[in-house]
Amino acid sequence: MKKYKIQFNGFKKPFEINLPILSLKPRKTNLILNIIDYLFLSLVPLFLVLLPLVTLLNNGVSLELNLLNYLILSTSIFLIIFITRLVLLGFKVLMDPPTFVNLLFFALLTTTASVVVTSPSPLNTFGSGNFRALAGLTIMVLLTSFYILNSYLNSAYRLRKFIKSLILGFFIYLIGVIINPSFVSVGFTLMFITIFSIFYIFWSLNSNKLKLLKLSLYVVLVSIALIRLSTLSTFITEIYVILFTLLFVSVITVILLIIFRRDLLKISLLKFKNTLNLFKDKKYRTLFRNLFIQLLIVSPIIILLLLILLTIQKQGTFLVFNIIVERLVNTFKGFFEVANGNFLNILSGFGFSGFRASYPLISNIFYIQGILGLIAYISLGVYLLFKSISLVKNNIKDYRLALGIFISLLFVTIYSLISYVGLLTIVFSWMLILILSYLLRTKDLLEVKNVVKPLVVRGKLNNIYGVILKLIVLVILIGLIVFGSVSFINAIKLY
Repeated sequence: MKKYKIQFNGFKKPFEINLPILSLKPRKTNLILNIIDYLFLSLVPLFLVLLPLVTLLNNGVSLELNLLNYLILSTSIFLIIFITRLVLLGFKVLMDPPTFVNLLFFALLTTTASVVVTSPSPLNTFGSGNFRALAGLTIMVLLTSFYILNSYLNSAYRLRKFIKSLILGFFIYLIGVIINPSFVSVGFTLMFITIFSIFYIFWSLNSNKLKLLKLSLYVVLVSIALIRLSTLSTFITEIYVILFTLLFVSVITVILLIIFRRDLLKISLLKFKNTLNLFKDKKYRTLFRNLFIQLLIVSPIIILLLLILLTIQKQGTFLVFNIIVERLVNTFKGFFEVANGNFLNILSGFGFSGFRASYPLISNIFYIQGILGLIAYISLGVYLLFKSISLVKNNIKDYRLALGIFISLLFVTIYSLISYVGLLTIVFSWMLILILSYLLRTKDLLEVKNVVKPLVVRGKLNNIYGVILKLIVLVILIGLIVFGSVSFINAIKLY
């Protein structure tokens, strides 16, 4: 900003005004850079708002293919913007975000499994029908989006804008489900509503102001959407599976809170006596927070009672889990029988030729990507859960938000043992990982006095580890590009 003075005839004192620094001959580089930055800052919120809405398109294409096409288009635009900024600013725009190395390792293992698979097919790259989460192209797009969008999340203001854009998209998505529930998949929709609800409630608790109007609107929209979905045939079964998953999630969460945050539980129980006083004093934000922690403690009992009532109402529902257990057992038994002792099949799976539509996600990971895929997903899941619960344990400022991310990711992990979670839920989980990466970064900046610079610091090869990491990243990126190009050419030849 620059202070300008304007003197008018007849006035003694000049008028002062603050304006951006302008030049009659601005440098072309700065002009282009400003345009690119404004474009990027505008497109990211729009991308997040439209993210769930593309699954509601009725254009004769599967829901997940619509979402994958949207991700490819958006990531391509973001990549062009990122490369342009890289050319204009140099390597100083590069910085490795927290969790990125682990995600690279994850991508390396899954890509290796797809490359060395004994049954090469275009489906390994593009996926099949309404099952795109394990496709090689999906993983490449999500990893690229993670790295580029991480540069957007560089302040608390951007974080709030990022989350609010996700919430706006979710609200519009609920309205779309209410208008036309027959078009959506009941299981995928209920799964997405559940994981987003967990995150939204904890985000509301974490905000400085408890926005009762937005919470009330959220409850109303979700209730109407569930009523509309209840007319579909598989609704009760899907609700039963979700409640069963929530039972395990709630038990694990309460145990971890007792271990790591016993002080939080003690304070909440002591404040229980003051609940009526808080209501009389109209301190609704504190009242809601206290009641929520207390409800979280007794949530396993509440969910168990709901499961019992649902089982009494529809007795055949419990048989679903007999089928699920049988599928999990048959997954490992059948996999080794089909592999017939072939080491390569055991290591990298059978590609999408081993896809089982009715099997849980974890089973398809094993069949499609073998032991490599299983190691990749389990190691990444354990790492992210550990990092998120460590933020809760360390009692950072946004520990409620970190707890919401932990519960959401834990829910997705356990549900994957039972069914397929859907690509929309997978993409939203990556958005949660982005937020977790921001919280880890801000925690390091606040708590560590002598901040250790990342291995890749604004393009400077500050030590041998930085050189090695850049070489690893370069090799992985080249491998991903070559693999994607070869698969795309093969797909064109076949189709």
